Amino acid sequence: MKPKAIVGGVLAIIFAGVLIYSWETEKSLVQIAAGFVFFILPSIFFGSFTSGRMMFIFIFTTAILAYISYKMEFNDVWIGIAMASLLGIVINRITIKPYQVFDAEQYKLKNRQKRQSE
Repeated sequence: MKPKAIVGGVLAIIFAGVLIYSWETEKSLVQIAAGFVFFILPSIFFGSFTSGRMMFIFIFTTAILAYISYKMEFNDVWIGIAMASLLGIVINRITIKPYQVFDAEQYKLKNRQKRQSE
């Protein structure tokens, strides 16, 4: 069996368990969904944040949302944030591969060298 399938299966079991626990303990599924939606994209691309601006925006937004959720007692948002972080890290580490940007000049040079060597 492939490691990606195992990781996907374990992740599905964890998500199902968290959602069942949340349902049984009467947690707010709307708050969980809101936390998940707000943090899924930043957590997927967290490894790609190379500029200080993007990191500032991410940390500033996280701090403001943390303060709002604390003040308004939206404690269930953190379950969604944890789920988004878990899923985002797995997606980032397993499926997003580094790639080299296409350079037309380098491609032309490589083809010229290839034709000359033939």
